[in-house]
Amino acid sequence: AVETPDGRRWALTNTCAANAVGVCSPGDYAYAVAGAALGAFTVAGRHLHLDAISVAERMLDASGTAICELVAGVAAETDVDFPPSIVAVGGGAGGLGRHVARMLRTSCVVPERAEVISSIGDALSLVRAERERTATMTDTALIHELVTEVEAEVTAAGAAPSSVEVRVDEQPEKGTVRAVATGAVGLSSGALPGREAISPEAVEALARARGAEGPPVRIGSFWVASWPLVRARDRLHVVAFDRWGDTVIEATGELLVDPAQDAISDGFKRLTKHRGPITVEPTVWVLDGNHVTAIESGDRAATARQLISGALSGGEGKTAIIIGSS
Repeated sequence: AVETPDGRRWALTNTCAANAVGVCSPGDYAYAVAGAALGAFTVAGRHLHLDAISVAERMLDASGTAICELVAGVAAETDVDFPPSIVAVGGGAGGLGRHVARMLRTSCVVPERAEVISSIGDALSLVRAERERTATMTDTALIHELVTEVEAEVTAAGAAPSSVEVRVDEQPEKGTVRAVATGAVGLSSGALPGREAISPEAVEALARARGAEGPPVRIGSFWVASWPLVRARDRLHVVAFDRWGDTVIEATGELLVDPAQDAISDGFKRLTKHRGPITVEPTVWVLDGNHVTAIESGDRAATARQLISGALSGGEGKTAIIIGSS
């Protein structure tokens, strides 16, 4: 960076380097005539004992190498074929983005309005909070504590309260209970992240594609569809979708909407199997507002009854119990 006598500051950037060596294409937001950039790199080169092009190339290679390593790591974690095609966004997409693609020997797409896409993405991004506790069994006090903590964290991070969803699951292999909250950071206009909430018509189409015979029921922020099993008409195939249409529960058993306390206990007894000296108890899922809780230990029916009574959402709106096996 250079500061002039009148206080102005000037700095060479990756975009300057990309224009100096001809990486940017006409039409890119980052594109500029190379003359000014070459002049600036010539000045820098005098201090480095290098020509202008060498300085610009080294600058791009240093930044590009860091991004290539990131791309390689993400590709390995997600089992994406390497090298993947690059979609570059941001003001400098036509510069550093194209250079990274060249380093990886792959293609690069700079979409229309790339210069504002990353800003919109930042404003509409999802935030996530997770809490985990060591526990031998799930109970309402622990669930309430975890849910309160993760909801508070994502809303403090800027998530719109109406967009928050919390899932509570046991991890028997670790002896822990985990709560995960996700929420969308909305713009002041009220916009929420890229994915729109699924419409009733779309979720009904999803359910019918699975085999449902009627429209799903809205339970808080979830949709629940059920239909009789062909091999056991007294049992249901139950699928719960979240607000985006993703499956959160798929089970065989019973669905109880706004159930009475006795109905929960009775359903749990019906789904409990006895194999000689071995008793196999079903999983109980509770859907309440924007919370979905899987109960797989302790007095499952009692915990479900307490949750349904309003421990989490104050009893607002429909609630549901799914009892069975996934």
